[in-house]
Amino acid sequence: MAHGFSAADFRHGPIAVGGPSAPALLLAGSGPADQDTLDLRLALAERRTPVLLAGTATHADLPWPATGGLGECLLATVRGQQLALETSQFLGVDPDQPIGLNKVTLTS
Repeated sequence: MAHGFSAADFRHGPIAVGGPSAPALLLAGSGPADQDTLDLRLALAERRTPVLLAGTATHADLPWPATGGLGECLLATVRGQQLALETSQFLGVDPDQPIGLNKVTLTS
């Protein structure tokens, strides 16, 4: 299971689930708000949470080139989709046939 949060929202409750058995993937670019994500990485390390940092930030585990705001958002979106695809395939889940989800909504 995965959930997306801003760094600020994560600090207001969900951080409580952080720990050795709940890894976190953080995305940080070159914008002014990304320092908060880097600070969150330190807070999670104190909880012994395994963290992967992706983006343009210094010391990113999964780096990509700094392209500015919109370009970095696009790269994060594409990389996130690639990660979701690879993870589902690794787990043997067909992303085109999700369990309990009908991709067609019938309307009258």
